[in-house]
Amino acid sequence: MIKQYLANFGLHLLLIFFILGSGTLHAQNKLKLVTGNNYAPFTDQGLPNRGIATKIVETVFSHSNVPVEVTFLPWERGLRETIANKYRGIFPYIKRQVWEENFIYSDPFFSMELRIVVKKDNPKIIESFSDLKGQILCLPLGYEPDERFAEMIKQKALLVYQPSELNNCIKMLLGGRVDFMTMPDYIMNYSCVKLLEDDPEKFIKYVGPSMGNIELHFLAPKSNPASKTLIAEFNRSLEALKLNGFLDPIIENYPAF
Repeated sequence: MIKQYLANFGLHLLLIFFILGSGTLHAQNKLKLVTGNNYAPFTDQGLPNRGIATKIVETVFSHSNVPVEVTFLPWERGLRETIANKYRGIFPYIKRQVWEENFIYSDPFFSMELRIVVKKDNPKIIESFSDLKGQILCLPLGYEPDERFAEMIKQKALLVYQPSELNNCIKMLLGGRVDFMTMPDYIMNYSCVKLLEDDPEKFIKYVGPSMGNIELHFLAPKSNPASKTLIAEFNRSLEALKLNGFLDPIIENYPAF
């Protein structure tokens, strides 16, 4: 029994050493990860715990006794440097074919629902996507339209405004300058609370059909042969933390909610 325990413990230590890199590395070396700013409430150096996603990723690796060092860079630079193996992983990203070509995805560590958002007193009945034809969509720079709306924009059935910040879209929506937004519910609620300092339900409402779930992932570069093991260990720790409910307080108790 003791021999089996020691054997399992030794295998777990070897796995940690392999995750951290070559044989010249030791457990005290930090796993270098990268993310970006201006994606509240998930990642930003100015947020509590530098964002929910940052805290979750750090917690997942801590569960595996793997110390990490998170660097904040412009998003495109972070992607390039991770592909070049300057960093072992990057987060948080949704699934897109352009990124799947270069990265291995973890299991999702956060999920939210993509919804159509209108002003609270908007009297229009919206039961399907076609009911939005001829209206004005606000979508901040950096956010891509859902494929259904992308086609409508291409056909000029929708007009789209793209201000630099999400808060500008909210202001334009409440001021009647645009008709609707599409945004994950969690991000929308958080942003409204921060901007308006009040219950979002007093100002906005969600209408029409759900547009599906948006899931956030940790990514590791395919260019690094150790990435498959890294993702496997991340997924193992993530599943254990989910089963034990250890991630729930990070999300439920985050400031502004």
